[in-house]
Amino acid sequence: ADLDRPCHGALLSLLPINPLLVRHGRHFGGSMSTILITLITFTDREEYAHYAAMAGKIFVAEGVKVHVNDEAPQVVAGQIDAEKVVVLEFRDDAHMAAVLGSDAYKAAMVHRDKAIKIRTLKVERFQMPG
Repeated sequence: ADLDRPCHGALLSLLPINPLLVRHGRHFGGSMSTILITLITFTDREEYAHYAAMAGKIFVAEGVKVHVNDEAPQVVAGQIDAEKVVVLEFRDDAHMAAVLGSDAYKAAMVHRDKAIKIRTLKVERFQMPG
């Protein structure tokens, strides 16, 4: 059970300033899922509230899994400047591209871009061998 969850402290301690790691994990019915980890620093919380309301509805409607939505992340190792961490899981790259490229999400991004500074990774889900 706990072996299927990523080790957040170890993972986050490896983050450079502008990371982009391209990997995938298996989760949605055995298919290759796409997992995004986003580190957030707020610049305007009111704008962020607009973005979160819009994006949340989109994610629910499109079947995006929200694994982490934490406004009090605790650094375990290294130095990380983030006020919030969000972890999203999409069915695959095509699903991610469709959701994040949709007109509805582009409208939400107008608020997001005014509200936060983000660093996002695309990562692989760890599978225990055997």
